[in-house]
Amino acid sequence: MVYEYCRKRGLYPDAESYPWKSNAHYWLVTNLYQNMRANALTDAELRRKAADELVHMTARINRGEAIPEPVKQLPVMGGRPLNRAQALAKIAEIKAKFGLKGASV
Repeated sequence: MVYEYCRKRGLYPDAESYPWKSNAHYWLVTNLYQNMRANALTDAELRRKAADELVHMTARINRGEAIPEPVKQLPVMGGRPLNRAQALAKIAEIKAKFGLKGASV
């Protein structure tokens, strides 16, 4: 599942939009994916972690614990940086808005 998610994740705007078969799949795969990226896991290490996570998730389900739905994350803001003229105009706008000295550029 992790490798399939790695292949197809670019087709969706975020992990929450991916067509997960269950909430447990979402939490298992996104946790493993994050761990794989953060720690540069090898294939063998990823498989070991997946086995551990699967045992942990199975225990949670067997205890009757409700697996929460995926939680939509805040989007990453950004884009292209402003050019010099745009940046100066934005600074002037902020200064004028808050009545700071030097409002004109």
